[in-house]
Amino acid sequence: MVTVPKRLQRNNLKPSTNPLFLLCPLSKGARGDNIYTLVLLFKKKEAIVVTQINAKTLYEQDFNLWLEETVNLLKNRQLDQLDYDNLIEEIESMARKDKRALESNLEQILMHLLKWQYQKNKRSNSWRYSIIEHRNRLKKDFRDSPSLKHYFDDVLEDCYQTAREFASEQTGLDIKTFPIDLPFTKENILDPDYLPED
Repeated sequence: MVTVPKRLQRNNLKPSTNPLFLLCPLSKGARGDNIYTLVLLFKKKEAIVVTQINAKTLYEQDFNLWLEETVNLLKNRQLDQLDYDNLIEEIESMARKDKRALESNLEQILMHLLKWQYQKNKRSNSWRYSIIEHRNRLKKDFRDSPSLKHYFDDVLEDCYQTAREFASEQTGLDIKTFPIDLPFTKENILDPDYLPED
């Protein structure tokens, strides 16, 4: 149940258990920030103004509500009311997240390929499954964002060096066991049927 301040109650109106929240653009703040009025809609189709907030404050207090409002503003082409600073930050964060995910998947593939090649007596279906899983993740990444293929090329060497370290830690083998230069081609790494043999 939503609690409405006494000074805002009218006609003993009782809010529904699931009121609809609306953000209504009101004015510009002193620094140019968009000021919104948070409104609760009730069953009797009456509205009560609860509080006033600006877009930046909304981002800090209720991220999900900020996302919904940003989507609504974009759909309605109300570009002058967007919280540009936080929107840009979120988009950049999404891009970084996708790149980090690609690196992680690539490192896991390379590590397991090294383990498969240099620990033949310990090969297992779980290793095989892990290679398949992370290859599929990369495949989906490339399908959804083809430009990530270029990033794959850029980080391949660094990811391999990280994979050498991981493989050494997991196998207990000296890191020198694994070649300094990448022993697999790009085609090998992405080939769903490829596993290094003798």
